[in-house]
This record gives sequence, C-alpha cells and structure tokens, in this order.
Amino acid sequence: MAQILIIDDDSFVAETISSLILHLGHVPTSALTLSDGLKQVGSNDFDLVLLDVSLPDGNGLEIIPKITVIPNAPEVIIITGFGDTNGASLAITNGAWDYLVKGDSLQNIRLSLERALRYREAHQKQSDSTFLKRVDLVGESPAIIKLCNFIAQAVNGMADILLTGETGTGKELTARTIHSNSPRQKQDFVVVDCAVLPVNLSESTLFGSRRGAYTGADRDHEGLVAKADGGSLFFDEIGELSLEQQKVLLRVLQERSYRPLGDTREKKSDFRLIAATNRDLEKMVNDGTFRRDLYYRLNALNYTIPTLGERLEDIDLLAPYFINKICKKNGTETKGFSPDLIEALKSHNWPGNIRELSQALEAAITLAGPEETLYSQHLANHLRINLSQAKLAHLERTPRQTLSDTDSEPLPSLAQFRQAAELEYFTRLLQQNRQNLKEALKISGLSRSRFYDLIKRHKLSLN
Repeated sequence: MAQILIIDDDSFVAETISSLILHLGHVPTSALTLSDGLKQVGSNDFDLVLLDVSLPDGNGLEIIPKITVIPNAPEVIIITGFGDTNGASLAITNGAWDYLVKGDSLQNIRLSLERALRYREAHQKQSDSTFLKRVDLVGESPAIIKLCNFIAQAVNGMADILLTGETGTGKELTARTIHSNSPRQKQDFVVVDCAVLPVNLSESTLFGSRRGAYTGADRDHEGLVAKADGGSLFFDEIGELSLEQQKVLLRVLQERSYRPLGDTREKKSDFRLIAATNRDLEKMVNDGTFRRDLYYRLNALNYTIPTLGERLEDIDLLAPYFINKICKKNGTETKGFSPDLIEALKSHNWPGNIRELSQALEAAITLAGPEETLYSQHLANHLRINLSQAKLAHLERTPRQTLSDTDSEPLPSLAQFRQAAELEYFTRLLQQNRQNLKEALKISGLSRSRFYDLIKRHKLSLN
C-alpha cells in the first residue's frame, strides 16, 4: 500500500485521481498549493507525488529538484492541463518519472502510476547507498546523497558512464568511488588524461606497441587499455579529444578489442569506461567538434556532479576533512578552527569548487604557521571581503529595530558597522572606477592621503 500525494488546485481532478488511487488500494493525500505540498513532502514518507504545473503560488516544474533531493525521495509524475514539449523535457531532466496531460484516460494515468510504484519498489531494493564506500567523497547534503544514490545504482552495470560538471567538482573522485564499490574494485583504475594525450602517440599510449613498431621502440610496451582489463578505464576531459582520436576510441568501445602498434593480432580488454568533461558535449556535437555516435555511446548513464555552491552546508564537514588531510601531508599537528572561518568559507561562491576550497585551506594553514587555530584572518583577502559584504548585506536586510525590542538580534559595535560599510563602499567604488582613480578620488570627496590610507587599511588593491 503506497502513500501518494496529489498537488493540484483543481478539486475535481484531485477527487477523481484520489478515487483511482483508493480503488488501486493505496492512500491518497491532497494539497492545493506548492507551499503546502512541499510542507507535506517534507513531513511525510510519500512514495509518489502527482504534481500539477500551474498552481496559485508557482510552477510545479520548479519544485521537482526540491522534491528529488530529500532523503528517500518519492517518485514524481507531472500531470498538467496543457501538454508542452519543453515542459516535458524540463520535467524529465529534473527527475520526474512521467509527464501526463489531464485529458489522458484514467487507464493511462493508472498505468503510469503503477509503473512508477513498481520502479520505486525495485529501485529501493537494488540501490542502497548506506553501505557505500565513500573514498573521500565527503558530505551529507541532499545533493551528495542524491549523487551517492546514483553511484549505488551504477556500480553493478556494464554501461558506459559520462560524468559532467564544472572544473573542481570531483568528477575523478566520483569515478574512483564507482570503481571502488563495483565488482571490478580489485583490478586497476586506469586514468587517461585526454587534455595531454598527444595526437601522434595516442594509439601507442592507448593500445601499446611491439618492439620495432617505430623508431625508438626497443621493447614491447603495454598500453592503457590493456592495463584496464578487468577494471575501469577513466577518460578525463574527454571533450579535449580530436575527431581522429574520437574515431579510434569509438571502435574500441564498440568491440572492446584493440591492436597494438606493430602487431597483427587483435586483443580483447574487458574494461568499463567512465568518462568526464566540463564541456557541453551536446553543443560540441551540434558544432561538429564531437562525434555524434560517440556521444550517444558515452551518454548511456549521465550524471552532473553538483557544484560546491549547491552544497555549501557540506563545508561544515569538508573544512575539517581538508585541514586534517593537509596537516597530515605536511607532517604538522592538526589545527583547530574558529566559527568565523566556516562563516567566511560559506560566504564565498567557490567558482573553483572543491579544488578551490582545498587550496584556500592549504594557503590558510601555511599563513597560520605555528598557530594552533585557523581564523578567517588567515584566509585570502577576497574571502574575507566576501564575509564582510555578507554581514553588511544582512544588516541592510534587517528591519530597523528600537532599543525596546527585546527579541532583536544583538547589534554590532558602531566601529564594526562603520568598518564593514567602508569596505563595501570602497570595494564598489574601485570596481566602478578602477581605470580612473582620479574620478574615484573625486567621487569619494576625500583628500588624496585619506583616500589612500583607507584603501590600504582595508587591504584593497588598486591594480
């Protein structure tokens, strides 16, 4: 018996579908708005959500990601009054099970509902991320739990995997986690760095060569494809391959066979391919710089790794993890850290993602020297500026309160407020007039000496 939530402001539709659900032996619950629906999903253990698109307080498509990242997330079926191919594409991409139109027959709705519930039952039996060996994959945010659920599903198959995402998000780490939890874990995880794979030596590097195959080949050389036999072959930055290299790779993927240079015999290699890229391969296909057949081959299982900005809550776990790891690498005592360090880290948008976070903490540890505790003062200036701006923005958003308000937040000292306001002012002033310091000085209304004194005090750069 499944628990099913209907989020729809049309009472007739909700009652009709509720009757169908009761007839099938399940328990229906209704919500008339998105806000009420999200509240119900967060406080109840639903197996399925039937979600309308046009609701009084918003578009149902926009909350699918919020539903799919909660622990033990229910399946989602969109059921709308108007069919829309773009809406269907967005719904499926965001994780919906199906996209139905209210004009569909009850039989079609029943079939979709039953299939989604059967899938959920099978999915819960087969994919359990509870026992996943994380291999340094740190975090407990909804985005990371969702990634772990994908890994738990992917580990046992043979289908090629394509991991996409921004630089520094942890694509290779995810690939290693898949390998380390798969039946291939006792065999090699072989990395091919496509960004530095030379075009004229790619076949030799991948397939190996026999003695005498070319000038300087004085012995047999085993290629990376042979080393990955029984294990996993990871093609990092696969979007950097030339069209000729893509052609060579496609044949190997189709046949799982290769021929070393200078050999007349085909050899087999039982590897699983995991590829990663920070580029838009679909756009490259349309531009003619990436083979369409290779893209379809790679795209059997596709997952986009979340950015650090999408999982800022994981910094609470990532910061001590990296601090311990870096101190151990440097052979120093593990340092503690203050709350303001975490606050500063969470105020940054992290365009370089996890890699940038690790480097920022390594620099902070270096600057701290023998000090036992890391503070925000040990971070680079741009991170500290972000923290000051975040505090100032919070003050600007806070409603004006009187001294008699006993529940008001404690105010900063006047000096603290003035310092934050000055930093915000001069940061914006320089951003707008960096190429014309004379104009910046004129706008500020300050003397030249006072202007440069304040710039220096707030550690801002004039370059």
